[in-house]
Amino acid sequence: MVRIYSSEITRLYAKVLMESGKRSIETEVYNFKPRPVLNLRTPPIFREFKTFTPGHEFEVGSIKVRSFPVDHSVAGATAYLLECSDTSLAYTGDLRLHGPFGADTQQSIDSIANYEPDLLLCEGTRIEYKKSDSEEDVKKRSLSVAKKCKQLIVADFAPRDIFRFVTFLQIAEQLERQLLVTKQDAYLIRELGKVQSLRNILPSLNDESILIYVDRKDSGTYNDTDYDRWEREFLSFPNAVRADYVREHQDKVIACMSFFDINELIDMRPRNGSIYIESTSEPHNEEQQIDVGRLNNWLDFFRLKKYHFHASGHAGASDLKSISQTINSKTLIPIHTEKPGLFKKIHENVTIVQQGQTYDASNHQLT
Repeated sequence: MVRIYSSEITRLYAKVLMESGKRSIETEVYNFKPRPVLNLRTPPIFREFKTFTPGHEFEVGSIKVRSFPVDHSVAGATAYLLECSDTSLAYTGDLRLHGPFGADTQQSIDSIANYEPDLLLCEGTRIEYKKSDSEEDVKKRSLSVAKKCKQLIVADFAPRDIFRFVTFLQIAEQLERQLLVTKQDAYLIRELGKVQSLRNILPSLNDESILIYVDRKDSGTYNDTDYDRWEREFLSFPNAVRADYVREHQDKVIACMSFFDINELIDMRPRNGSIYIESTSEPHNEEQQIDVGRLNNWLDFFRLKKYHFHASGHAGASDLKSISQTINSKTLIPIHTEKPGLFKKIHENVTIVQQGQTYDASNHQLT
């Protein structure tokens, strides 16, 4: 079995997403079931995780691996330096300089530069964007519109972005509201809260500013048997509430709901004057564009005014230029980007590897 090397935070993300989500061949990171699955009760096979604390070194065979913590919208993001017998390779992973822990990214980039890597695999999700809003920008703009709202506030952000969760928790506390989270959100917060580096960031689920939302499933009667095993423990939390509570306390709640939870508004019945703060990235494929159209139809139906405030988890053009020039590798290979050619403006030796091609790092040859 192939080992997975990751931070402990990444392992916990994989665990929660597997246990609280739907199993498919694309989501089986934490564990898997051999195909074909002839018996749904067949227990999964757990993958072997080798976890480390970012900043530590370890070896994979003859390769020395140095890990470096970087800031991203998903906690636990890591950059790497691989040192082989005849070459060295740096990999940025997903990263940003404009986030709440951008200083960690800069420090890691400076450290990687000291090793003078031959090759840099550099992410370029936002290589075409010059401006990057910060988490503080999101907080200020969201707070500005939330202050004016006297009814229900719905906040839509990526469930894995714990920094955005903290932003809206702070907004809720400042407005003397409570933040309503889904059971899956609660599960993730609890598991990540076990990590030492996140204990001062994430609150306890018993925090007076947090509510856990219990949705109706299956029979619609809130029977324990309607819920999966991982959900049931949250049903008895003292701060677990149903739609009727939200409906009756709309001016005291900020509900964390994504597009996939939007049908919960049927039971919540948002009153006139309620708002929807969308704090996610723009759609980047046809399927997501269709989802946006569906979301807008729901919002029109409930007469919710939509606002959009977002800070990306990826560095923009100017920061990518700074990163590539600081590391100053002999060769740069763009990854995770739809516009690799733009890297030629920020690095003098860019090699674009197309699907099906192979790059020999030892001889610097593309085949």
